[in-house]
Amino acid sequence: MIYIANDSADPAYNLALEEFAFSELSEDVLLLWISAPSVVCGKFQNPYREVDVLGAARRGIPVLRRESGGGAVYHDPGNINYSFIRPAAPALDYDRQLSPVIRALNALGIPAERRGASEIAAFGKKVSGSAQRQSKGRELAHGTLLFDSDLEALHELTSRPDEQRTRSKGVKSQPSEVRNMRPLLPRDMGARQFLEALRGELLRGGETVRLNPEQDARVRETAREKYESWAWNFGRSPEFTRESERPPVSYAAKNGVITAFSLGGRPVDAFVGARLEVSEIEAVCRSIADSPADAEMLLSAIF
Repeated sequence: MIYIANDSADPAYNLALEEFAFSELSEDVLLLWISAPSVVCGKFQNPYREVDVLGAARRGIPVLRRESGGGAVYHDPGNINYSFIRPAAPALDYDRQLSPVIRALNALGIPAERRGASEIAAFGKKVSGSAQRQSKGRELAHGTLLFDSDLEALHELTSRPDEQRTRSKGVKSQPSEVRNMRPLLPRDMGARQFLEALRGELLRGGETVRLNPEQDARVRETAREKYESWAWNFGRSPEFTRESERPPVSYAAKNGVITAFSLGGRPVDAFVGARLEVSEIEAVCRSIADSPADAEMLLSAIF
């Protein structure tokens, strides 16, 4: 197994690196990385149902889509991400993925145990979620590890209390009560130190490498053209409808573009054809609202 050293905090780059290792390399690969604040949805999710898209935009936090399934997760400097890339098992096997991670966490002083199909818990609360993908004989098994994450931001951005207002296909996230692992450690440790300790437990005799300039350029191109693009992150969203009572808004959208819109029961053509991108919708709201306050209320109803 090789470990690809990666110091980037760019979530788009990190997802692109994972895709490169999965699609282009033949070796067994271990990745560990820490991303800047971001929300990452599963491939088959509707981010408009799973994520507070407006809240994320107001905070300057990007929303991205990964290649594997599963639910939406929050990344920040207190969250460590891991990936195992290797020949595919005959079927998706979470025990194969989670067992080495649980052993490593226990070796570091975290009383971790498997819970359900794909979670790791400590003292009854989730500290890790995971997902898998198989293609062309290769397997990607990856997950998050809540070390010292901003749990308030996690909850606010990935929990939608008004989801009943949105009717949509797509995989739904399964929220769980979560906790950070840092208070459980027998010694003070930062996130980067924790990552390095995990590497020592998981690599066990493997080789540490870095991408060469040509490989790095290919990863950056994928990050720019795919994982930073609205078309990938939002344009793949399934068809859905959304309603709001105050103000009385109802609309339908497909592939992240509004196809029908009404306000107070009356059609508003200005929204039809607009992408559900915050700045684009905000401009339309301001063009039809009587005041900035009304525009803000309308924007909040739409997202």
